[in-house]
Amino acid sequence: MKSYSKKFFQLFTTITLAFIIGSCNSTNSIDVKPGVSMPESGQVPDLIAKINDDGNSINVYRKGSEGPILTQNAGINFRPYIHPLISPDGNGTITEYSPSHHKHQTGLYWGFKGIIEKRNLTEDQEKKHQSIKQDFTLQVNALYKKVELGELSESDAWLKYQVLEKNRDSSLVVFGIDPQQGRDYFHHPTKNFYGDSTDYWKRKSLIVLRPKSSKSDKSVKWRTVYDLLDEYGETLITETLTWTLRNNNNSYFIDLEWEGLASKDITIEEHEYSPLFLRMPWKEDVNTEVINGVRNKNQAAEGKRAVWLDIGMQLNDRDDMVHVAIFDHGENINHPQPWRVDNEFGVGPAPSRMGSWDIKENETASLKYQLVVYTDDFDDIRLTEQWSDFAQGEFWKKRNSTASGERSAIPYAQWGLASAEARKAKFLKPDEAVKAMTVNEDFQVNVFASEPMIRQPMAFCWDDKGRLWIAENMDMFGSGNGIHVTKESRILILEDTDLDGKADSKKVFVEGLVFPSAIAVGFDGLWVGAPPNLLFIPDRNKDDIADVDDIEIRLTGWGDQDLHETINSFNWGPDGWLYGLQGVFTPSMVGKPAGKSKVFKFNEPYPGKDEFGKEKLNLTDEQQVKYDSLMKDLKIKIADLVKRYESGEISGDAEASKQYSALEEAHAKALQAVGIKKENDQWWKDIDKSFLRLNPNIEYADKPVPFNAGVWRYHPVKDRFEVVAHGTSNPWGLDYNSKGQIFATACVIPHLWHVVPGGLYHRQASSHFNENAYDDIRTIADHRHRSAHGGARVYQSDAFPEEYQGQIFMGNIHEHAVLTDKLVPKGSSYIGEHGEEFLLANNAQFVGFSTEIGPEGGVYMLDWHDAEICGDTVRTRNTGRVFRIVPKESKAELWEGRFDDLESFNDLYLANLQIKNSSWHARRARLILQNRASKGSIDKNAKDKLFEIFNSSTNSDYQLRALWSLHVSNELNLEILSKNLSDKDEYVRAWSIQLVSEDFNFPKSIIEKFVSMSKSEKSPVVRMYLASALQRLEINDRWDIASNLVTHAVDSSDANIPFLLWYAIEPIVSTDPAKAMALSSQSKIRKIKRYIARRLTIENKLQPIVEEINNNPTDRNLLLLGIRDGLEGYPEVTTPDNWSSTYKKLRGSKGKEAQLALDISILFGDKLAAETLVNFLKDKKSPINDKRKAIQGLATQKRSELKNEISNLINDDQLRIETIRSVAHFNDEDLAYLLLENYPSYNQDEKLEILHVLAARPNYGTILLSAIENEEILKKDVPTYLARLLLRTVGNRFLAVWGPVEGISPDIEKSFVKYRELLSPENLGKANKNKGKELYTSTCGSCHMMYGEGGNVGPDLTGANRGDIDYLLGNILTPSAVVKENYKMTMISTEDGQFYSGVIEGENDRQVLLRIPNVAEPVSIPKSIIWDKETANMSMMPEGLLEFLSDDEVINIIAYLQSFEDLSARD
Repeated sequence: MKSYSKKFFQLFTTITLAFIIGSCNSTNSIDVKPGVSMPESGQVPDLIAKINDDGNSINVYRKGSEGPILTQNAGINFRPYIHPLISPDGNGTITEYSPSHHKHQTGLYWGFKGIIEKRNLTEDQEKKHQSIKQDFTLQVNALYKKVELGELSESDAWLKYQVLEKNRDSSLVVFGIDPQQGRDYFHHPTKNFYGDSTDYWKRKSLIVLRPKSSKSDKSVKWRTVYDLLDEYGETLITETLTWTLRNNNNSYFIDLEWEGLASKDITIEEHEYSPLFLRMPWKEDVNTEVINGVRNKNQAAEGKRAVWLDIGMQLNDRDDMVHVAIFDHGENINHPQPWRVDNEFGVGPAPSRMGSWDIKENETASLKYQLVVYTDDFDDIRLTEQWSDFAQGEFWKKRNSTASGERSAIPYAQWGLASAEARKAKFLKPDEAVKAMTVNEDFQVNVFASEPMIRQPMAFCWDDKGRLWIAENMDMFGSGNGIHVTKESRILILEDTDLDGKADSKKVFVEGLVFPSAIAVGFDGLWVGAPPNLLFIPDRNKDDIADVDDIEIRLTGWGDQDLHETINSFNWGPDGWLYGLQGVFTPSMVGKPAGKSKVFKFNEPYPGKDEFGKEKLNLTDEQQVKYDSLMKDLKIKIADLVKRYESGEISGDAEASKQYSALEEAHAKALQAVGIKKENDQWWKDIDKSFLRLNPNIEYADKPVPFNAGVWRYHPVKDRFEVVAHGTSNPWGLDYNSKGQIFATACVIPHLWHVVPGGLYHRQASSHFNENAYDDIRTIADHRHRSAHGGARVYQSDAFPEEYQGQIFMGNIHEHAVLTDKLVPKGSSYIGEHGEEFLLANNAQFVGFSTEIGPEGGVYMLDWHDAEICGDTVRTRNTGRVFRIVPKESKAELWEGRFDDLESFNDLYLANLQIKNSSWHARRARLILQNRASKGSIDKNAKDKLFEIFNSSTNSDYQLRALWSLHVSNELNLEILSKNLSDKDEYVRAWSIQLVSEDFNFPKSIIEKFVSMSKSEKSPVVRMYLASALQRLEINDRWDIASNLVTHAVDSSDANIPFLLWYAIEPIVSTDPAKAMALSSQSKIRKIKRYIARRLTIENKLQPIVEEINNNPTDRNLLLLGIRDGLEGYPEVTTPDNWSSTYKKLRGSKGKEAQLALDISILFGDKLAAETLVNFLKDKKSPINDKRKAIQGLATQKRSELKNEISNLINDDQLRIETIRSVAHFNDEDLAYLLLENYPSYNQDEKLEILHVLAARPNYGTILLSAIENEEILKKDVPTYLARLLLRTVGNRFLAVWGPVEGISPDIEKSFVKYRELLSPENLGKANKNKGKELYTSTCGSCHMMYGEGGNVGPDLTGANRGDIDYLLGNILTPSAVVKENYKMTMISTEDGQFYSGVIEGENDRQVLLRIPNVAEPVSIPKSIIWDKETANMSMMPEGLLEFLSDDEVINIIAYLQSFEDLSARD
């Protein structure tokens, strides 16, 4: 290492002079024998692991390799390490052993920096200990800084360091604290390494657990076990490292699980690195790049928390890089963990960086990591999905899948990191913020406007004079806190009068608007999104003062539930419509207003809400008095809480949040006590139903349109509203490129979308309104960022260098950056490739979420600027900035009038602006022409100029601008547009399709032209526009066009066309099944075939599909899949007459079609399938999964063949659960007694299944009740949610045996006092957590998920506030006090007498999905067989749960719930 400061840095981090000047004694290293080359032979497994003859190492061989690909070294008294590790392609060694700059580093290894026997300190001593440690760290950092600046020599620094160390130890002694530091296993691979003569490591075992890979398990596995010794040779901890290696597509996946069994109470000391570390052979000239899961690169990743980290290094003179990605498991302590990235690119996770942690004597801690070694290109999407496969498990993978089924692999844990960083960050003044920014060296940044000139800017836009309008939204107090009416929100006009790039003039256009979230200037006024309304605020005399008496509410009905997903991002489209966005968690019903909703009033709360955004309640006079009193009391308490927080009396956000929640909960209970019921605040949990509920306080003049995510548009002249496309998540950024293609940016799910009219896009949550959509269009981004993007502007100006033309500029809230993506055409769509991190704010409170391009060609970024970056609350209400980014040398053309008021120019001048290289001017000019044309017609010379550009320009972008300008000026008639359908330019043809379709007016000649084009059109772009236009045609006019479009085989893999086609075809399929099957037969697009079969199946029109299956073997499997898809959840579909013969034919064939035929027959419930299933059960050679499927199928059909076999099948351990469940389908008391007879001998899961079955039918319930009465089954074994179900199935007889179902003491407060005393720290410290886990599994685990295991009926407890005893007691003792909508208990009875109890997962017109305890997947219950459905206003979780437990059991279960260690890791 050449750098002087780097040397000194290593000096302090290793804390030993010998580290700098010493060297490793070569006798300490192990001489590993190379092993034997493995022959290339089909008989040889892909991987073999074996212990070498010396007994001190394991070699792993890969078929075809000349030598071992990995060597595990495990000397008797030497730290275990892996070296060498060979690249998967054989070209280069990835690890390095004992480099000169870090002699102690041994390839890939494990070693904690400090382990010490736990100090038993008093509370005061602990505080002093922490304080002294912090002071020491600050002093060492100051020394390091002086060395780095050249103010202090290395030798002098070392002497000063020794003095600091001595002073630290002396200070500790003064307070009675042993100054001894922890035993350092990271820097001591063996004794005598740095002059220490005592042993550190003692091997206990080295073993190969799986010596050969196989077809069923493609991995090898080995284990090392070592005692870690203290300075006296006694064992501090025994650590086990279990390694698993598999080869997958020429990448090595290496799993590591560490288990540490403490021999005494120990502390893993805080340190900035350790325990896992990878040293690769880096040198100064070796190309290396580190990037982590939050996109910090190289040294910027040092100390940052992330779920994974990737290092790529160009080794062995190769052209590409060898990569090693390391994944942090979701169950690890401090997940996502901080990472070490040293100056020589040594890397590793560092969980102890976040503080010391303890392991009690005889307890085992565990950590899990995975390494992926690969030579492909870096792909962050793939890495995140691989991390999810390893770190999250099936439950999290399902949770991270979208509503449309796409795997999103979202590391939720990383989101909170950005918010935490912002809250801790230092506030920077605007000029300080600019200085902190990093921008491309050819550009410069300045503050255009900031506080106090602007506050809380939520939107901005330009006017025709080049002035920037700002929407100051002072009514935002948090995304879920409702719209407050502060009377402070306003619209400002900022102007840069001297063109120096800084606003120097401010006007107030209007005040008193409530929650302005989007603005656009046009048509002699301002358009404002202010939920629930779209407002037009005129300024017809152009005095920059709103004509307040003439404000119009053009549309109404936008929701207010999630305020950072409401109406946003206005942009005038090329077609003259005003475009905008809305997010998924703000259900809206948008329509034209009527009655009182048509009358605008300043400072008016959201309809049905009060001035604080809270629901208005219809109360009696007495209730109103009580409500006002409670609200006043709440406000006083909240004000006091805020005061104490701001003064520092309350330490930290977590404590403040806890106290605030307690206030809210107490308030809710007080309201409930006086009979006041409010809407559930957890509205997003019931999002699918929300859009169906009309706000009774809004009056409509028409039928409103449901909308809860996507792109919309409104025509200011035609007064028409349309949803352009449904889907995405929380989109907040919209623009179009030079071809008029719309792009939107979004948060949470992938960030970039090419939006086509009529498209349905991948959703973050909820279902599409059309349940027959089946699939949706996906992101165009080929990479991922750290979640939230805001703002979108495609660069189409002339100031920036040419390479930026057509790139989209976006803000990124979590990365605090301005990013660019390149829009690369592909088929009908684009690929969004990462451009660059154009600007890094290096300021965690930078919240850039809206983007503009200015008249001079600069990029403007609006910065909301707050310490709460996600908008959950507002922490700094008086901040807000607009930053301007321009090239140091602008390439902009300074033509006459560029910075003048465009409104002052004549029509011809505006027409000529369509051929300027500034899209800003072309767009504003087009809008002015549209406004003028709406009042009459534009000048003939301007018309002629526009037609000249369109007909003669060689620049196709200018042609499109002219086309759009002629359209908005009403100069394009049907004849011209029809002619344009044959234009040579594909985008002219495409846009002519859209423009001729705008008003749903399709003369026969146009339809005939569409039919012709659909057959012969070569351009995928034009075919996409035809598919889009299909949705606007009458049903009968779609067939011929669709039949032609589906024949273009090349479109089968297109990003847009198959989906748009299906959305247009879907409504016509059931109108003519014969035509639909003919279209299916013609189709070269596979998913269209499958979808048609599915759609006809749902409509019970299967006859033509089965005929096609018989006659068309090519499409057979696709059609069968479609039928199977359609039958699932639709039992009312009847078996077609021609199915029986077809089934026999298919079952006689080989391959997938035989299995599909069986699956379908099971769903039909026919006798033929039953016979097959019975044969499966009888055949001893049948796979277990086939037998389980047979039991399920036969049970659903209530077949006697299964009923007669239950007594035998129940003896098979692998089939027992499925067999027990099948009893619920039969109404046979002998089977109930069979289950009770076997009950004592079954395990906990099997017993719980029996209880579920016996509670499901009245006669079974009676038998179960007798067993409870006779104490054959103990009450405490029966979960209370089942007791509630039994009350329903058995009736009041149940109460006589059981007593009150809730069973809690009437005095709740006494229960709180009792359990607080019982659950003292002393008692909890003596608890048996393993017994607590067993109890949790039996009482809670069927409903609640924790550490990825358990049920999915109740909330996931993994991340809950389990450490707070009051939080736990509050939720356990009074679970129904404030019950969330999606946890209310629902009981369903069916026509055949079966009862279900659970919570609603989803519901549509045909079925209810019910989450049931102890069942992994939601149960689908067809509505056609539901006899009764009742949702109780109570939680599935019972009150009085603890009353059934002994004191010891209560202590054990609470101790387990409070632990943040996954005990399953020890099983």
